[in-house]
Amino acid sequence: GIGKGRDGDLLRHKQAKEGLNTKKAKKKRVDLDQNRDFDKENSTMNISDKEDAKIDEAKFDKLSVAAPTTGANTKTKKTQKKEQESEETEEESTKVVILTKAQIAQSDNPTEECKKLELCLNSGTKSWIEQYEAVDSIRRLAIHHRDILAPHLPKIVPFLQNGVGSLRSAMCRNTLFAVAEVYHHLANRHASALRVGIDKTIEVVLAKSINDKRFIATAGIAAAEEIASSVASFKTLFSFLSHSNSKSAKMLTQTAKCSVICLKHMDPNAEIKESRLDDVIKAAANLESGRSVDARKPAQEILRIIFKSTDEDSFRIAMNKVLAPAECAHVNKLVKQGNSKTKTSSISRKASIRELMMQKRQEALKNSSKQNNMNSFIVS
Repeated sequence: GIGKGRDGDLLRHKQAKEGLNTKKAKKKRVDLDQNRDFDKENSTMNISDKEDAKIDEAKFDKLSVAAPTTGANTKTKKTQKKEQESEETEEESTKVVILTKAQIAQSDNPTEECKKLELCLNSGTKSWIEQYEAVDSIRRLAIHHRDILAPHLPKIVPFLQNGVGSLRSAMCRNTLFAVAEVYHHLANRHASALRVGIDKTIEVVLAKSINDKRFIATAGIAAAEEIASSVASFKTLFSFLSHSNSKSAKMLTQTAKCSVICLKHMDPNAEIKESRLDDVIKAAANLESGRSVDARKPAQEILRIIFKSTDEDSFRIAMNKVLAPAECAHVNKLVKQGNSKTKTSSISRKASIRELMMQKRQEALKNSSKQNNMNSFIVS
């Protein structure tokens, strides 16, 4: 037997490593013996049995070849086609360059370019590259040859609406630039043509102004502000304010800002209609009390502009129609604060905690700078 102690442990470890006197080694030996017996039995198989087995294997191969392909294989083919198409479109998209307004030069032959644009608009092409080129030609003609482009505005406006809604970022951004340039250069003479379908145009542009991609959002904000300033009217204002019940805080902010721009570029005293005044007051009150903090100041400004452009009685009657008594009191307070602010009220206001902390910090910085100057003077 193996003794106890360190020497005995070493011997046991060696025997276990070699597989001697262990259960695992015995099991391995039994399994090897069974495999050898099975190989001997298979080696004694008749030749006829082997030929039958070969025939069965050949039949199975024929059946597997003749069997129809499963749905998984067909799906893979479809996915391969989609991947190829996506790769081709990605290769094509790399060739696209978005031009700035300064880079767009005059057309060598604007009449021919306008004819090509008209063919593209009438054909309804689905090739996004052809659509992109059409948007470029719209931008060029709007900037340099607006008189040639003006007769085609009834077809251009819906084309631009579809382009803004494109899922391709390059197409969407370029179309937003085109919208801003068309409204900027053609609104003076052709405002009535651009107001056709203004509800859908504003809806699509505002949706892109709150996009997660910053470069699309900035282009959308610029286009929305250009529409609000160039085609300023109560119809445009109502189109913006129709989004005052949105659940998105960003949408509420853009709605309020564009509505203020629209009111500032129009004459409310001449264009205001008392029948729709209550709708404007209700929408502005919703923006002021909504979830967007950034929309409150523009909404208050809308209410003050409307209050100044009408007499107090008509404003109060319209407000009482659509708002609760508590909301009416709050709106009255906001409107009168904006009109009756004086310098004394701003001076007598108590400083907030934040302002007091800033004052203390500035005083501490001044004292520390004085001490540093004194120390440097003493050293010198």
